Amino acid sequence: MRYPCINFQSGCNSRLFYNEREAHELGCSYKCLKCPIEKCAWVGRLGDIARHWASKKITSKPYHASNICHTKMKSESYYVNMVEAYEKLFWFKYKLSNRKLYWAMQLIGNSSEAENYFYEIEVFKPGRTKRKILLSDYCQSIDIENPCLFKEGVCISINSDMVDQFLREDRLLTYYMRVYATKVEKTEEEAVSRENPNERKQRDRSMGPHQFRNKDTSRKYSQGRKHCFVIKKKKICIFLVEN
Repeated sequence: MRYPCINFQSGCNSRLFYNEREAHELGCSYKCLKCPIEKCAWVGRLGDIARHWASKKITSKPYHASNICHTKMKSESYYVNMVEAYEKLFWFKYKLSNRKLYWAMQLIGNSSEAENYFYEIEVFKPGRTKRKILLSDYCQSIDIENPCLFKEGVCISINSDMVDQFLREDRLLTYYMRVYATKVEKTEEEAVSRENPNERKQRDRSMGPHQFRNKDTSRKYSQGRKHCFVIKKKKICIFLVEN
């Protein structure tokens, strides 16, 4: 027996077997998407969301795969912008609440493809770029609502006092935001599998993006007055380095 897609009222004519529905509905192009601006009631399809965002006349233009961002640190704040990278659209969201900083990157589209991409936040102070905090995590699904998204362990988050030393006198925080595709990681794993099929391993998601897997996550050492920390929790990597 075939069933209609949950988005049939939006125009999807697909009829699916029961075991096909979940995979189809995750990536259905007729899926209704909400505007990420909290007071905006707009709901529409993936093909319409870029046009809707342009109509909002946001001061900032959509971001690309690599951007430098500036945030004025206040007691509470929320910011969102569209990201265009790898022929995909993402929502980049930032929130400061209860002395906690959150950064999220949601793939707009097929929820099952979200972890095909990951993002980095690199906090630094202009003029002292060797001292930094680097954070990384897989992108999140568009289906996660903000109340669940901005929780520890769901997206990148740190205590706000960790960035105090990077603030300018006017309390402006500067950081890089970058998005990457994980296909490079898969290519490397496939090459290893071809060389020795007996050693094929599945991706360990708990280790985070590929480029951080070999980091020693337990080291803490000092060089005179300078300290280096490597902290890792779940898939989030945090590096505080001073040369």
